[in-house]
Amino acid sequence: MRKQSEIHVHPPVLFTEPEASVKYICYASELIERLDVTEEELDAAIERAFKACASLNLSIKHNFKSVFRTCEDHLVTDWKLSPLACYLIVINADPANERVARMQVHFATKHYSDVSFF
Repeated sequence: MRKQSEIHVHPPVLFTEPEASVKYICYASELIERLDVTEEELDAAIERAFKACASLNLSIKHNFKSVFRTCEDHLVTDWKLSPLACYLIVINADPANERVARMQVHFATKHYSDVSFF
């Protein structure tokens, strides 16, 4: 096991811009259809994504913006998601679901293939 002084962790750089400049790319509710998950499965993945942000002292409010939307004539709570939030939700969703597993592999191979931190 490595000593703490030997562990080199890259600081989060990509998602540190001021909140006003955050580009929200989708709503959490849209991921239900894209990933073919239930609302409960999505909520569990969001909760784990929150824990990941908290562990790294990343702002949850910065990456997950709570919003209200109308759906079939009633008001629902939703989240506007930053790119980091979308990524964290996907990697924290259940890989037993084929669509989720495909997205996890997509992110791992296309966007986050630098494994120099291991």
